[in-house]
Amino acid sequence: MSSWIGCLILVIINRYMITIKELTKGSPYRIIMFIYHRREELKCVNLTIFEECIPRKILARGKQYFEENHILGMVEVSPQHFVAEIMGSNHYTIQINLNGEGEIVHSACDCPYDWGDYCKHQVAAFYALREKIGTLSAPEKNKKVKNTKKKEDIETILSRLSKAELLSLAVQLVKGNPEIAKRIEYMYATTEDEVASSKELINSYIRQYKRSGFIAWRDVDHALEGANIVLEKARQKAVEGHAEEAVLLCIAILSVVVRMLQYSDDSGGSVGSVINESIKITQEAVRQNIESMDAKQKNHLYTVVMKEAMHKRYDGWGEWSNDLLRVCIPFCADAGIRKKFEKQLNTRLNGLDMTSWSAKYELERIKLIQLELWEYHDGEEKALKFIYENIAYSPFREKAIIYLLENEQYTEVVSLCKEGISLNKDYAGLVLQWKKYLLQAYKGLGDIPKQRELMLDFIYRNHFQYYLELKELYLNEEWPAVQQDILHTLEKKTYPISIYVEILKEEKLNDKLLAYCHRYPSAIQELYPYLLEDYAADVNKIFKTFIEAEAAEANERKKYKKVCKIIKDYKKIGGNRNTALFIEELKQTFKNRPAFLDELGKIE
Repeated sequence: MSSWIGCLILVIINRYMITIKELTKGSPYRIIMFIYHRREELKCVNLTIFEECIPRKILARGKQYFEENHILGMVEVSPQHFVAEIMGSNHYTIQINLNGEGEIVHSACDCPYDWGDYCKHQVAAFYALREKIGTLSAPEKNKKVKNTKKKEDIETILSRLSKAELLSLAVQLVKGNPEIAKRIEYMYATTEDEVASSKELINSYIRQYKRSGFIAWRDVDHALEGANIVLEKARQKAVEGHAEEAVLLCIAILSVVVRMLQYSDDSGGSVGSVINESIKITQEAVRQNIESMDAKQKNHLYTVVMKEAMHKRYDGWGEWSNDLLRVCIPFCADAGIRKKFEKQLNTRLNGLDMTSWSAKYELERIKLIQLELWEYHDGEEKALKFIYENIAYSPFREKAIIYLLENEQYTEVVSLCKEGISLNKDYAGLVLQWKKYLLQAYKGLGDIPKQRELMLDFIYRNHFQYYLELKELYLNEEWPAVQQDILHTLEKKTYPISIYVEILKEEKLNDKLLAYCHRYPSAIQELYPYLLEDYAADVNKIFKTFIEAEAAEANERKKYKKVCKIIKDYKKIGGNRNTALFIEELKQTFKNRPAFLDELGKIE
């Protein structure tokens, strides 16, 4: 089987499963044509569309390496043979060979990664090479392929084949690939116990990648492959309206995957993502299909979800347990279920150890679930009453404030905000939140002096948007004095503050911008466009002084590259000749740093 067909199959299974299921209800001809129409779209060895056959995590890391300029250089050592150097945890070399059609016929990296066809260093090199040679974008390439006569020819050929011949051809596309066969068997084969078979599939992948009782971060995505297959099936069930089946499959995933957190390195967040998606599908399946469920089905699903939510495997993962409790809320239209649900919430509240640092947070979360219950089943009036009963908790205070703002009850908003500022004075984030709501209330009341007072406070807290708003609250003849006071206050800061620069740019106070650059030379990289016209000599001097200081501090190739990047920026204002002379001066000053001299020599 050719390499592109193997990749094609994997991508189809991963990305087009629902479509294939739909196609299988029709003729084998449609299956073959579905595959053929995507042979070029999914052909992973072409440089224009290599992304399609590389795992998402590896692709993301490689793209990050490329965007962060980890590629140190790339040369074409012979026709269609490229060698790239990249700095990762170590210095690595990547070999890439292309054919005349831009296909990657060979690629290798000398890093130790051996868990897939391509490592993140190769991916970064692919991005760099594509940029270097200026290949067509994937959509452009696909468009060209889509309009070729070859596709029409193959359609003609396939149209002459019998159903048996088409089926045989479809089977050949997956023959010899056990992973694909496993997916198809699970997705479409009938089984008496779907939950049991799902758990076995999930565990089979976990067992495969568990080493000495632990799953390393590089293996986590592979170990989750079974869970993702089941997740896809659950998603299909939910879409098709089979809520009970979807929920049971998601609970099966959770019962296994949550435990993975105890013996795997989930620094990449993949396990958490599967858990979140499982809960999301469970909630959607329930809420979208609750009206069509009979009483027996509702009781059964409520019991299943509640049992999972209260399981000890969620100890230390309370937020997921709470999310599952929220899934149960729609079932509470039944008085009996609601009574059991409220009892369970109260039991949970009473069981909190209030000496624990996390108890207050957990208490708020449970009360918010209670509020959601009131909102879902009892209407706004009763929910609002519950909010005010718990107004001491900041999430409830915020909900009350939002309700009052929407109903233009600004005086009450002022009272709640001031109370919140007093209660939460030790929590800067909450204080800022209450002050922002307070400003909205003052706007509603038309209280200009109070608006000015708050906006000044925000300005000194580095929020530039309030500077522009404050300016609108003064007459033209009043504003200069206010502006001067603001700038004077900001200039007293012993550290750079971004709002000061934003104000200077907004007001075109270039003399002060120049003084700022003298004080903080690194700022010249951003601010030189504003200064060049009036202060060319000063800009040139500050830039060179900054570069010299950075060069003196640099002591490794990575830092030398950074200095050279600054020099390239300087070239835009210094010109070729002045830059060349400056580089020669640097070479003389740092003649005992060969790596730096090497990097300086690369500046064109």
